[in-house]
Amino acid sequence: MDKTLILITIDAEFSTHKDDLGIFGKIYDKEFGLPLVVKLLNDYKLKGTFFVDVYTNKKRYLPEFIALCRKLHESGHDLQLHTHPDGMFDARRGSMQDYTLKEQVEIIQRGKEIFREWFGINPIAHRAGDWGANHDTLKALSENGIFMDSSMFFGWAHCHLNKNPLTKNWPVEYNSILEVPASVFQCQSLGFFSPFRLVSTDGNSFEETCAVLKQFQRRRIPVVTLVYHSFSFLRWNKKRTEYRADKNRIHKFESLMKFLSKEPSIEIVTMQQLNSLWQRKGIHLTATEDYIPKTGMMKTVQRLWERVQV
Repeated sequence: MDKTLILITIDAEFSTHKDDLGIFGKIYDKEFGLPLVVKLLNDYKLKGTFFVDVYTNKKRYLPEFIALCRKLHESGHDLQLHTHPDGMFDARRGSMQDYTLKEQVEIIQRGKEIFREWFGINPIAHRAGDWGANHDTLKALSENGIFMDSSMFFGWAHCHLNKNPLTKNWPVEYNSILEVPASVFQCQSLGFFSPFRLVSTDGNSFEETCAVLKQFQRRRIPVVTLVYHSFSFLRWNKKRTEYRADKNRIHKFESLMKFLSKEPSIEIVTMQQLNSLWQRKGIHLTATEDYIPKTGMMKTVQRLWERVQV
């Protein structure tokens, strides 16, 4: 059987967290943000794709942020473009779909310019912040010479790509763009959770995540996209005034990285590597069925139990 290709993607963004906590997650002189994510990837010799929000208005913290991202690139990790345009363009419009096609072309063009200025590279892939892309986003990417996108999140109301011929979980070519969906599964929500969930140990148990991966493998889905954030290992109150490390999430992430590093039927790839495979026609893009894995009641109960234990 061909190996299942897995993308470990991390959205690197300050977000609305105070100071630089969204990136560095420093609590009592220990960093639980992006530096810890990178350390755990490196511990198991895995490479991640970091979708970097270059539109932030937190200029005070930019030198450290740029230096960290440059170090990631130099060590073989993958940097790609993440669009949260409200930090630089219009504070009242936070999603790409809030802008006209002409404006989206400008936003992506500016992001490419910043990428070259900060990192000396051109991004070849994109993810819209809060999954807020529409079909104009794909056109704007194409006009800017970016032909890979990972903004599709099936079942997420804010995502306006949820129509054929884009698929729920299978990578597909559409108008010159390779759309690589964020992988999703369907759970018993019990009224507490969204029925469609991202494949990740953020908010899901390690066992549930592994069970979903096995379902993808049985159905021969060629690419599975895991989704994390630079602040995945943090917990905070509603006012975002108090923060602490989420040790359970850290443990689950490390357990998954250990599993992925040892599983012979899995190969970890970056967006750059996937692009090379695509150009060589080395991945199967014709979906035989639009498949979404499902997990049962016990997995949901386990997830709820983990929540109340933290």
